[in-house]
Amino acid sequence: MKTEITRLNYRDYTSLDIVAFSHSFVGACGEGGAIVLVTSDGCVYHTNYAEQRFTEKEIEQICPPIKKCKFELCEYGEVPQGWHYVDLGMGNHLVVNDCCWSSFAKAIEHMPDVGAVYQNWVHIIQESICQSQK
Repeated sequence: MKTEITRLNYRDYTSLDIVAFSHSFVGACGEGGAIVLVTSDGCVYHTNYAEQRFTEKEIEQICPPIKKCKFELCEYGEVPQGWHYVDLGMGNHLVVNDCCWSSFAKAIEHMPDVGAVYQNWVHIIQESICQSQK
C-alpha cells in the first residue's frame, strides 16, 4: 500500500527516513513525473510532481537527497555520497542508500533486464530492509 503525498498534505511528509527513491521525468515511460519513496520502516510513499504542481523546493522538502542528485533523460545519474544510482530506463531513475545497497545489488544482479528492476525495486528494497534488521 502506498501513501499518497499531495499539495495539501506534503508538509506532513518532510521528515521521512528515506532509504530509496525513484524519480521519473515528465516524459518518461511509465508514470511520468512520479516520485516513489521507501522509508527505513518499509513504508511506500508516492507523488507526481507534475500533477501536483510541486516546485523544486517543495520536492526537496519531501525528498532531501534529491537536492544533490543530477539526472539526465537516459542512463545517467549523479547522486551524493552514501547513495547509489540505478538507471531504470526510459527516463526513470532509482537512488538507493548505502544501508540497503549490498542486498539490493545482489538481488538485481541476475535480473533479466532493467524492466524487471523497474517493476520490482520497491519489493526488493523492502526485503533488503527486512534482511538488514535481522
